This record gives sequence, structure tokens and C-alpha cells, in this order.
Amino acid sequence: MTQRMRFWSIGMGRLLLVLGAVVWAGCGGESAPAGSSPAPSLSSSGGTSHADDVGSHPKAELASEPDPMEAARLSPEEPGVLRHVGRRFELRYPPDWNVVRVIDEGNVSYYVTPEQETHPRRMAVALKVNVSRLPAQSKLRGQRAVDLVEHHLPTTRAQNPGLEQQGEVQSGKLGGHDAGTAELRGTLEPRRGRYRIVFHMAQVANDQIYTSAFAPEADFDRYAETFEKIRTESRFGRTSLVRRSESYEARHIVERHKAATVSVVVMEKGRDRSTGTGFLISPDGYLLTNWHVVVNMATGKPHTNFRVEWDPSVGRKPEPAKLVGYKVQAGLSQVHQHTRAWGTDIALLKIAPGDYPSFPLTPLADVQPGDGVVTLGFPSRGILQGLAITITRGVVTRFNRDPTGRVQSIFTDAAITHGSSGGPCVSLVTGGVIGLNTFGQPIERGARARGSDLNDLVNYFGVVPIDACLTEFPIVCDLGRSRDLADLDFMDSFELARQFQDAGSFRAATEVAAEAARRRPESPDALWLQASTRWSRAFRDAKDQGKTVSRTEVNRTIAAYEKVLARDAGHAPTLRSLAFLCMDHGRHADAVRYADQAIREDPDRWDFHNMRAWASIRQRRYEEAVRHAMTARELCANTYAEPSITAGVAHYANKDYAAGFEAYQNAAKVHPRSLRARIGVARYYEYRSQANQALAEYERILVDFPDNAQVLLRMAQTSKTADRLAEACTYFGRSIRAYESGGERPPSYAFDLYAQALQKRKQNAEGLVVTSKWLSHVGSRPGADRAHIQAQIFCRPLKLYGLADAHLRLALVTTTSAKTKSDIRRRRLTSLSLAEIETMRKLGYRSSTAIPLILRSPLKFRASTSADVTVLRKRGIPDDWILAVLASSKKTPAPKKTTTRKPTTRKTTRTPTQPKKPHALVGTWRASVRNKGVAQVLVFTFTAQGRLTVENFQGGRRIARDRGRWTVSRNVITATDSRGKRSRWNYTLAGGWLQLTLNDRGKVVFYRQRKR
Repeated sequence: MTQRMRFWSIGMGRLLLVLGAVVWAGCGGESAPAGSSPAPSLSSSGGTSHADDVGSHPKAELASEPDPMEAARLSPEEPGVLRHVGRRFELRYPPDWNVVRVIDEGNVSYYVTPEQETHPRRMAVALKVNVSRLPAQSKLRGQRAVDLVEHHLPTTRAQNPGLEQQGEVQSGKLGGHDAGTAELRGTLEPRRGRYRIVFHMAQVANDQIYTSAFAPEADFDRYAETFEKIRTESRFGRTSLVRRSESYEARHIVERHKAATVSVVVMEKGRDRSTGTGFLISPDGYLLTNWHVVVNMATGKPHTNFRVEWDPSVGRKPEPAKLVGYKVQAGLSQVHQHTRAWGTDIALLKIAPGDYPSFPLTPLADVQPGDGVVTLGFPSRGILQGLAITITRGVVTRFNRDPTGRVQSIFTDAAITHGSSGGPCVSLVTGGVIGLNTFGQPIERGARARGSDLNDLVNYFGVVPIDACLTEFPIVCDLGRSRDLADLDFMDSFELARQFQDAGSFRAATEVAAEAARRRPESPDALWLQASTRWSRAFRDAKDQGKTVSRTEVNRTIAAYEKVLARDAGHAPTLRSLAFLCMDHGRHADAVRYADQAIREDPDRWDFHNMRAWASIRQRRYEEAVRHAMTARELCANTYAEPSITAGVAHYANKDYAAGFEAYQNAAKVHPRSLRARIGVARYYEYRSQANQALAEYERILVDFPDNAQVLLRMAQTSKTADRLAEACTYFGRSIRAYESGGERPPSYAFDLYAQALQKRKQNAEGLVVTSKWLSHVGSRPGADRAHIQAQIFCRPLKLYGLADAHLRLALVTTTSAKTKSDIRRRRLTSLSLAEIETMRKLGYRSSTAIPLILRSPLKFRASTSADVTVLRKRGIPDDWILAVLASSKKTPAPKKTTTRKPTTRKTTRTPTQPKKPHALVGTWRASVRNKGVAQVLVFTFTAQGRLTVENFQGGRRIARDRGRWTVSRNVITATDSRGKRSRWNYTLAGGWLQLTLNDRGKVVFYRQRKR
């Protein structure tokens, strides 16, 4: 079984989504690199290495780095204090020292030095600072700082053969954070003499902070105290509001922030249409609210005219507002919108700048269950007379997580209702806004709903975390800057674009990268970054919609990169991006061409040869790939594991397992903590069908990488292949839990193989649990039909026929297979019973899976009154499921009353048979189509006697004709041609047009040809 994994990387000090770095675990099941993007190093001239991390690759040079594209001395407003443009750190250093910012191959680093020199390679004394973001799936997240340094040391020694480690890795401090520290001494090219280097590394939230202090060995002690003072007195990581031991009083929050809370009025054609709430986050007039406050629900498009009003006690006049941007989670059903446990629903508005008070913001990392909160808003303006702010109070009651474990929304018991949507939910512990008041359970009153009616469902109120705004609108929400970017220079824009792309803020990254390209249109790095951020955004948007990036977008991106090469034919980041983009989209010849161009520009870079080897692997030219990998290994003097891993992939794909084993062993020797190398060694035993040896090797890997999801998944597959199904099921379960606990979606095939193993063991109930979890991850993405079909297989032996057919109904919606659709439509599907809904709850179906099943299926019962709701709740049905049951019950016909009648005898008289009315399809139909760019006309003639003639015309001349038979059943035409071949076409008939879904052309619209 092959596995395809995607990861993206951009060079030194960064791990982020970017064009062209894709990983296949095909070609023998091994992972390909994300391109030979230089990873940071631990020495003075490099950043932080992630040589074995997801989406990373080592840099071929450490000390002898190429001339930087940009190097500029910074002049902070306050001498001796440099505040990072992206709020990642605050450096404090001697006022007579200088700070130089360097952009090298798209990567940004800072050097604090007593010299006037701005070129890093010519600096003799400096402290380098580098910040990189670790991706969610990185195995380095959460590791001890000392372990981080141990992980990177082999790459550091490889990049600096003239340096030797002094002693063991020690614990230290970096700006108050726990850090690992190590010391190296020796030669540091291209500098002369012996040097001493001390580096520190720490993880701060999702960032990896790295500092490297270097000086000549004889002079290092003279600067050691200054280096230490810079490290300890500087601040690294974002500043955040302090959690107080004693909570704020609600009245203090109201007094302080009442003037920052506003009523948002939607206007249409000069009249007020609806209202919501918002809150100001900057004196520039930016304010946040909900998407559903500003959108026209009838059209799905946002309104254009808004007005902002304050509580009368504030004494401000209404202000017109304009919409700046918004984001909403797509694909939510109307019923489920009120009860979803997650979903983004945010919008950013702008009023004229003024002296506005604003709310501070508190991200999820500083929120805990039980924290007291207050909400502010303007609810029910159409019911309550006058405009007055309303306050409710409660606590954080629950974090709602998606299937990967990420928090998507927060529940509180501070009541909200219509009109207070978009208002602030403020923490009484930090004093900052933790999110936007967004949804609560609806209160329904019906003719048949007496007494408590459905008000028992009003329990929780949903808040969209402020993190969604920090990600979508980082310029305003995170940095507190104006969106016009007027105060940013080129290097500021460049670095912020990289930072936003790193954090997944692709919309903002695109905007700021465009600003950098506008300021420096001749810069290849700026043009490369602009193309990369646009691609990242297109990739993310397609992924959110469950689609792949269009071919048009791929071509547009390639053209943008070609413009960079027109200015700089040897631009390494662009050549890497192009090569791996082409590999990802099957353009292997183009990938080879770009890799060869990179080698021509710089034949001594091992990473270019390694990239060329991967291009050969994609072409299945494995011997050629091995040659290029060996060239890469020679160029780096076998100091990097990557070329050996590439050679191992090629050998395994070529079924030369002994040579692949040797290559992977060499990689593991070069870098003992390389997970890919260690897995490659274990895979050898899999290929040789030696399951015991393979599992023993994987157990040894787990000692160094506890509960690693990839290793556990390999162990599961090995056990399943050896028909050790019980063992395989255990490993599959552990692997899936490891993926989810790391905030990563498990690969779909892991669930598929797990379900197959359970099916063989006839563990049907356990299989349903697994497939329901599978469905919670895939949703309506490609492959969802496979999960639904597998679920209905488990349902049959358990006699859950209604649930089985409910899964088939959703498989019909999600599949693209005509055969699957045909097979399902031929079945007579049954309704869903209440007992089966209870079974879903007992088996642990998640709401995201159960609710679509209930909404899509007819029910064997009806629920509409408060008594029905009470019964459902007593039977343990969750509240959001109950709302789905109520919605589905409206579509379920009431049971017919059965009455017994006395049989009567009637005399029957035979009447002459009436001729059957001709079917509406009878006649001649014409359609204009294009075949390979050539215009053609199709003519279908249906006769009342069941004969069918199909003709094809091109340029007024008939080029094909066939005669056959036709029958019709419901909305399907069954046609048999002159050779006896049958075809089934779905059709839609309306007036004078006919739509046919033809097997080879898709949907084609025909128009009836009138008789002349």
C-alpha cells in the first residue's frame, strides 16, 4: 500500500506551506523530500536545521553561505532595543552595537554585532537570531529543548566539518524560556583562525527560536558576558495578557470597554434591514463582527451598506462602515448552523479613524474551562425599545474540537440571542476578548408545542475563538497595524509575508507579498515570494472545498515563476519550487528540465543533484536516480542523510532491496535520529516478508520516537500483511489516536485498512465505530463514499438496515462512480428508526457524521411536539441530533390511517383499450457539442415504437450514424445500439429541452427539433 503525504518547506529557518514541495510515499512506499530547500543550521552562519522534520531539508553550506540578496543595518527608534516587525521578539543589546537584517534565498535572519560590517560572512563577532515556525504535524513539537539540540547536532557537524562539539548538550535559558545549548570550536569558513560558537535553542508556543553567538576563540571571553546579557534580557515570543489570580469584576469590563462595543446596522435601499453587534480592535476604526451579520442570506453575498451605533451613554454619533473582509466555513446545513460545534464565522469592518477605545485580544492558549466571561451586545433591537447595551455573564463550559483535536469553537453559558451575534466574549481572567458571540440553540414555539416546548434545548452558546481573526486578519488583529501598509519598507513587507505564510494566513501573506513586489519590482526574491504566497492561498482554498487546484492555477503559477527566472536564471528557490510543482502535477519532463537548469547554474550544490534524483524517481528511472543521489552524496562528503535516503527509495522501487537496505543503513549512521532513515531500514524486512524482524526494528524506533503515528501505522500494516489481525487492529488504533493527538488528520487509507481488518475478524460494532470516525475526518471529501459503503457492510450483520441505507444515501451524494450510483439506485432503501439513532449514539458517532445521516434519511417515526423532544432526550439523543430529527420529521409523511371496509362486489364491464399516449421523449433532438475543439452536432431520434437513431454531423456533413432500441424507466434511458451494447443515460426533460448524461461526454443539453 502506497501512501501519499504532502508537506511544504521554504529554506532556512522556516517550515511552511509553499509551492512545489510534495511528498509521495509511493516508489516503494518511502517518503520523498520536500525539495532540497536549505534548512537552517546551528552555527553562526545558518539557521535552525530540520533535516529530518516534515517539510525540511538541510542547507549545503553553513559558514560559506552565498552573498545575501539584501542586507541592511536597522535603526530602531529606541537605541539598544529592536522590536520585531512581526512581534516575534524584542532584542535588547548595547546601544553602540548594530543590528543587521539579512535576506538570503528568501530567508530572514538578524545579526547583532559591535562591527560596522553588514555582510554576514565578513563579520568576526556577532550574535545571530532566527525564528522558525514548526508545522502542526512536526515530531519536534513538544520535545525538550535539549532533545531538540541533540536532533540537530548531526546536521550542524555536517555543515561545519571544521568545528568540533565541546562537551555534552546542556540546559540553559533564552529570554526566560528553557533552552538547550551546545558549544563548538574550530575553523569557520571563510574566516581565518579558530572560532568559538555557542548556540541556544528553545520552543516558544509554535515557534522555534535559535541564537548563535560566535567570535574568534581568543576573543570570545571578552564578548561572552554581552552575549549572555542579550540572550537573557531580550524577549522571545509574543506578548500576551497576564492571567490574574483574582478575576476582574464584570462592571469593570463594562466600564472600560462599553465604548468599544457597537451595534452594526445593515442597510438596504435606504432602509435598516437587520442588526448585529461588533467591537473595535484599533483606533484606526477596525471592528470585528460575524459573517452572518453582514451577509444577505437570500443571495449568499455580503451587503454593501452598514452603519455603526453606540450606546447612548457613550455620546458618539453613528458612523458609516464598509466591509473589509470575511471568512465563513462552507458546506454547513441550515439546520446545523445553529448547532455546529465548530465553524469560522467572522467579518472585518472599517469606520473612519478616530480616538476610539479598543479591546485587547486573548488567544486560545490563554483560555481555560471554568474561566469567567462576560458578553456585550445589542440583542433584540426590534423587540426591546431603545438602543442599550446588554451584558450577560457565565463561564467557559466546553472546548469544541474538530476530529483532529483542534479547538474550533467555545461553549459558554453566558446567554446570547439574535442581535448580539458578533459581540465580544471577554475573559474575566485576562480582560481580553476570547471570541465572537455567534450561535445558540433556537427557541421554538409551535401550535403543538405546549408548556416547556423546545426551550429545554437552550443550554450552550457558541463563541468563535479570536484565533480565527488573528489568522485571517493578522495585520490588524495580531500586529495592530493599518491594512494600507504605508509604514512598511521592502524588507518589512518581505518578512511579514513570510511570517503570515508560515502561520497559514495566506490571504494576508498574498497582500503583503504583493506590496513587497511593488516596492522592489526588480527583486527575484520578491517576485518568487509573490508567486509562492498566491499558490499557497490557492492550494488552501481548494483544500477547504475538498478539491484539487485547477490546471489553470497551476499554469498561472508556473508562468509567474518563469518571470522570476527571466530576471535570475539561477534563482534557487524558484528552481526548487518549479521542479517540485511539476513533479506534483505529473509534468516529470519539465521537472527534470528545471532540476538540470539548477545544476547548470551551480553544479557543486548537492541538494540540486538530490532534487534531480527525485525527478528521475517520478519518471521511474531508478538507476538514473541512484546515480544522481550518489553524486549528491559525494558532493556533501556523505555528511547528510538525505542523498542516501533518496538512493534507498530508488533501490526499493527498483526491487533491489539489498542495495536499498545498505543505503538506509548509511543514512541512519550519518544521522542516527533520522526517522526516515530508520523507517527505511525496517522496511527492508517488510519487503523480505520478515514481519518479526520488521516489528522488532519498529519497536526500537519507538524507543527514540515514542507513540510516533507514522511508525505505529507501519507496524499496523506489517501486522495486517502477516495476517496478525488482532495485533494490526491494536496498532491501527494507536496510530490514529497519535495522529489526532498531534492535531493531524490521519490518512484515509489507515481507516480503510483498519476497517478491513475488523471486517475479517467479524467485529462489526467496532468496525462501525472506526468508519464513523473515518467519516468525521473525510466529511464530503473524495473517498467519503468508500467510508459510507464500508459502514453499511458493518450494519447488515447487526441488522441495522435503516442505518445501512442511510449510509448508502450519503454514498450516493459523495461518489463520482457511475457504477456505484447505479447500484445504489437499484436498491429499495429503508427508513431510519429511532433505535438505530440510539445505536449511533452508543457507538460514539460524532455529530458531524450522525446529523447528515439523519437529515438525508426518511424516518420510521415523527417528532414535532415538546413531549416528543422530552422522550428523545430521555433516550439519550444529543440536542443537536434532536434538531436534525425535527427537521427530518417535517419531510416524513404522517402515517396513513387504516380503515376496514366491507368488501363489495361490482360488475365489471370491459371497455375498448385506449391507445397509449406517446412518451414525451418521442421526437428528434439536436445538441451542439465540441470534440477536441471541433464543433459537431448530435441528433437523437426517439420513435414511439422504441427505435432510436443517433447521428453525428460535422461541417454540415453526417460523419456517423447508428440505429438501436430504447426503453425508459423513471429518469433513466436504457439504449441498445446495433451491436447489442447497452448504455444507461440519466435524463431531465423540461419543455423543449432535454438534458442527457452521456457516458463519454457528460451532461449534454438537447433542444427539440420542430417539424417544418
